Amino acid sequence: MALHWAKLGLCVFPVQNGTKDKLLAGGWQTVASNDLAQVEQWWTQNSDANIGCNLAKSGLVAVDADIYKPECEFNAFMQGRNLPATLTQKSARGGFHLIFRAEDAAKYPGKLCEATEIKHNGYIMLAPSTFAGGIYTVENWAEPAPCPEWVSQRQASTFDAHTPLTPINDPNPAAPITDERLVELICGSPANADHFNGKNVVDWSESYFPVLSALCLFSSDEEQVRRVVMASPLVQNGPPKDGKTRAQKVERLWATEYPKAARRGAQERQQAAAQGAHGAQIAAAIGQPASGQGGTTGDGLMSLVEMRTKFEKEPPQAFVIERRIPEGEATLLSGDGGTGKTYLMQQVAVYVGTGSGEIIGKVDRVSPVLIWTAEDTLKILDERFQHIEKSRHIASCGQWKHEGLANINCRDVLGVALWVVDRDNPAGKATPAMAALAADIRATSARFVVLDNASNLFQANPNDQVQVTAFATELRRIARENHCAIVLLAHVNAETASTKFGPISKTYSGTVAWNNAFRSRMFIRKVPAENGIPEHVVVSHEKTNYGALAEPVRLKRNPENGVLSSLSNHEIADAIDESLSPFVEQVFTHIELAYKRGEPIRTSLTGSRNFYQCLAEMFGKDYPDGDKETRRKVRISIERLFASGRITKLKEWKKGNDFQSWGVLQPDDPRYGKGA
Repeated sequence: MALHWAKLGLCVFPVQNGTKDKLLAGGWQTVASNDLAQVEQWWTQNSDANIGCNLAKSGLVAVDADIYKPECEFNAFMQGRNLPATLTQKSARGGFHLIFRAEDAAKYPGKLCEATEIKHNGYIMLAPSTFAGGIYTVENWAEPAPCPEWVSQRQASTFDAHTPLTPINDPNPAAPITDERLVELICGSPANADHFNGKNVVDWSESYFPVLSALCLFSSDEEQVRRVVMASPLVQNGPPKDGKTRAQKVERLWATEYPKAARRGAQERQQAAAQGAHGAQIAAAIGQPASGQGGTTGDGLMSLVEMRTKFEKEPPQAFVIERRIPEGEATLLSGDGGTGKTYLMQQVAVYVGTGSGEIIGKVDRVSPVLIWTAEDTLKILDERFQHIEKSRHIASCGQWKHEGLANINCRDVLGVALWVVDRDNPAGKATPAMAALAADIRATSARFVVLDNASNLFQANPNDQVQVTAFATELRRIARENHCAIVLLAHVNAETASTKFGPISKTYSGTVAWNNAFRSRMFIRKVPAENGIPEHVVVSHEKTNYGALAEPVRLKRNPENGVLSSLSNHEIADAIDESLSPFVEQVFTHIELAYKRGEPIRTSLTGSRNFYQCLAEMFGKDYPDGDKETRRKVRISIERLFASGRITKLKEWKKGNDFQSWGVLQPDDPRYGKGA
């Protein structure tokens, strides 16, 4: 493995196995090398040696976060900051290293925040080194990304605190404002008030810039801003209190942060001049743009007229499959194992990719398709595709091969997880595979994406609302950013889920967590053969935020190749008629016998003397008490006999009560055969 790191350009050196400081080849500053012959010699002599990496010599800088320590502030520090995909490894004790490309001639301090170091003029261990009973492992093999600003901005400033700052002129001067009024304005926001007063603050220096920004929003007077911030509880109670150290830290922060806050304040006041001071104050208070501004956190406060103007020119919601699978959204297709979810989505994939038909709804337009399978192998998928092609008479050669089937892309991701448990974040976290999924979507221009299935790709708690919602939200974000529809197939074995996550009352597809997390849902269930109707599946539209629900679709399966096709209402009706005919005649015979005996069958559906109870009393063997299925068939039979004009309703009077019963019509009766 040391040779692999050297081939990547990292300067490595051997360290005694299980340690981090017992060097085996002299001083790490001088001996570290990426010369393959030298590296091979070292590890030939010490095959189990740990691998040290000289970061500066390798042109790298590493963020070393000890997230297993309770005092670690890395997660709090990263709130609102972007973490680029970069080379990442998990440390032996459960922390991690984020490894970036260092800037030329850059200088980095030793600390990012509590229990998180910035390492550059030093070294780290590389996988698969061991220490304290643990092992270093690579979490993301991405190329080291350029060092982000939130690391480089932690550099020690060379600014002279005694150099006067350039005055910031307010482009829209207002009446003079007192210190007290300035404090009152910024503390109008609960968040700003907490920052200003040092409440709920993880790192006081991280609250310094929000306070300065809020002050500079309302005042361009540098002396006033300095006076107010220096008197704030945040500064008074926050920094170290050992005289010179405290003064130095406060002055350094002022020198580095005030110019940025002043520029930001000037920009905000320019916007406020166009939109009114009220909008700017609200924007500062709730962290959203003022009316009409737009922005990354929301559209701000908008009147109905503004909303209508903004949205009336936007196109209507697009669908990959009409009404059922919306573009820019993640759809959950759930159901029991073996119902044919994957086969169904493969057929949809063929129709989307080739435009050769439809199965659960009209295809909007021919588009590229991406399937990530964590369950079936690519060979199994290809066999199914061949069956589908034959059933649709698609030739997998010539124009179809190059223009149709070439639209369908598949990747085997067995053993890959998109979402996992994170002990430091109750919502869990996306794995590097999530970024790889987005990259595949962009590379293929896929508009229809199938993920098979949630049991494999979601390795967190399937009954945890927070974790499931975070996963669904990330899929939705990817769908929106890439203008595609993502369909996640979901099922889980109840016994497995119960063993792993504790007792549950429903399966994966039925949990409240999954039902609530997805805005678009479909469900597929198998219906056994009955009353002459062949075994089939029903695909129901369970939830949508984009209009009315679509009607359920019944699909029958070709017993030879498993390909699904529509089961029409005519086929169902014909099957029911044919299968129920003998039973209908049995019910007619019994109604006729009861009528001739003078004990007619009543028409009531409920009560102690309902139609089924009457038949059961006289012909108990054929109508078991409490048999719901037989009762249903009797009701259908009576409806058909009545509709066909073979029986009619008669009014009866008995013991002071009037009721209706079924009478039998004879062929010579004018009403016979005319129906109800």
